[in-house]
Amino acid sequence: MKSEQYDHMKKHLELLTKLSLEMNTLLNGEKAVLDSGNNSEIIELASKKKICVTSLETQTRSFHQYLLNIPLKNGLYGLSDFFQGHLSEENTTLDKNWLSIQKTTEDNKRLNNLNGSILELNRLYVKRSLEALQGQLTTSSKTYGADGQTEKNIISRHFSIA
Repeated sequence: MKSEQYDHMKKHLELLTKLSLEMNTLLNGEKAVLDSGNNSEIIELASKKKICVTSLETQTRSFHQYLLNIPLKNGLYGLSDFFQGHLSEENTTLDKNWLSIQKTTEDNKRLNNLNGSILELNRLYVKRSLEALQGQLTTSSKTYGADGQTEKNIISRHFSIA
C-alpha cells in the first residue's frame, strides 16, 4: 500500500472511530435518561444523535467511495478481506481500527434497538392510559373481566368525569 493511501485510510478510520464512539456515548446517555424517567433531555439527545448519524453517513459514504476509487473491490465490504490478504504492520494497525469500528457499530445497533423498544413501550403505555381515561378501551388493551376473559365493551363513562 502506498504511503498516501495508508495516510488517507488511517485518517478516514480515525474519524469513523471518533464518530462511532460519539454515537455510543449518545446512545448510552439516551439509555440512562430513559431508565431514569427524566425525559426532558430526550429531545436534546435526539438532536445530537441526528447530527452524529448524518456525519457518520457522510463519512462512511466518502470512505466507501474512496476505497472503490483506489480501487478496492467492494469498497468497505471488502476492507477486512483486503487487510487479511495484505498483512503488514501498517495494515494490522488499520485492521485493528476497522475491527474496533465494527465492534462499536454492533454495540450501537444493539443500544439503538434497546432504546427504541423502551420508547415504543412507553408510547403504548401512554396510548393505553389515554384510552382508559377517555373510556375507549380496545380489545387489544388486555383488560380482563371477572370471568378471566378480555373485556370487549367500552367503559360507560370517562375517568375524568367520574
